[in-house]
Amino acid sequence: MAKPYALVVFDWEGTLGDTLGLILNVVGTVAEELGLEKPEPETAMACAGYGLVNALRKLYPELTEQEQQTLLNQVQTTLMKRHDEVFLFPGALAMIKNLHAQGIDLAIATNKGEKSLQRALQQTGLSPYFSVTRSAGQAAAKPDPEMLQQILEVSGHKAEEALMVGDSTSDIEMAGYVQMDAIALDFYHQQNEALQAKGALAVFDNYEDVTAFIMRSRQQEKL
Repeated sequence: MAKPYALVVFDWEGTLGDTLGLILNVVGTVAEELGLEKPEPETAMACAGYGLVNALRKLYPELTEQEQQTLLNQVQTTLMKRHDEVFLFPGALAMIKNLHAQGIDLAIATNKGEKSLQRALQQTGLSPYFSVTRSAGQAAAKPDPEMLQQILEVSGHKAEEALMVGDSTSDIEMAGYVQMDAIALDFYHQQNEALQAKGALAVFDNYEDVTAFIMRSRQQEKL
C-alpha cells in the first residue's frame, strides 16, 4: 500500500525537463528547412537512444553521406543557438500545480547546475511551486544522498513521509540510501528493468499515472 506522501522530490533533467524533447524539436525544424519530411514523434523517440549521428541515419536512410553531414551540421548549429530553451514533458506543469494545490510540499534534487536550474524554473513558471531545491555545487552529486538529506532537514519532513521521482538509476539509488520511497519515469522506454532492479516502486511513462499514484496514497490515509 502506498504511503501518504507529504513531500515529493523531483529530479529535473529527464523527469520534469525534457532535454531530449529540445533535440527532437530541432531535428524536425531543421529537416523541414532542408525540404525533408518531419519525422513522426513516435519514430523520432524510438531512435533517440542511438545518439544523434546514428539517429539521423535511421530517420533519413535515403540521404547521401554528404546530405547526412549537412543535416547533422545544421542540427548541431541550431542546438547551440537554442541551448537555453527549456522543454517540459507533457503534463508536468499541470501535475506540479495539482500537487501543490493539494498541500504537498515539492522539492528538486538534481545534478544540474544551480544557475541553470533556477533559469529553467523561471522560464517554465515553476519557481513558486518548489519550497526547496538542491543542485550541483550545493551538495554531493547523485547517487550520494546528501541532496535528499539536506532537503529533508530544510523541509522538516522525515524520509518515510517523502517520495523521490526520477528517471535514472542514480535517483532511485540515492533515495534508497535514506530509505525513501521512489518511483521512476521512463518516457522513452529505455531502462524500465534497470529502474525496477534499483528499487523503484513503479515505473511510469506519463504524469497522469504519477499523479494518480501520489493522490491514491493520500486518499488511503483518509480511509
